[in-house]
Amino acid sequence: MNDSLSKSTDSKEIILYFYEHVMNSKIDNNISKYIIMAKRLLTKYSKDEIIYTMDYCSKHKPSGGIYSFGYISAIIEDTIKPYRKEKLKEKVKKAEEESKEIGTLPRASDNSKKLKNFGKREEFDWNA
Repeated sequence: MNDSLSKSTDSKEIILYFYEHVMNSKIDNNISKYIIMAKRLLTKYSKDEIIYTMDYCSKHKPSGGIYSFGYISAIIEDTIKPYRKEKLKEKVKKAEEESKEIGTLPRASDNSKKLKNFGKREEFDWNA
């Protein structure tokens, strides 16, 4: 139930963003149809990916203009490839940084002391 509520909220936010940033127009009677389209897109793509696509479209508008949210649905797969590559690079970089941090931490089973003392006979004072 909570997931469907968040998808509804996200889809409304996406469409309002679409009207404001891509269409630069007031809300028309197609909003309910666009919200349904946005919900469908949210099953396959994240909200950030959809917004990234809309930002890309507002910067690189086709010669004929954008008249429908269907255009976003049509080009999203090609548009988000660079976005996903960038996110993947960020994940890899973060993982590398975390592995470097782990490598600098002292190990729980540090055997260097044991190795230095290997073969040496330890004297034990039984009278102590």
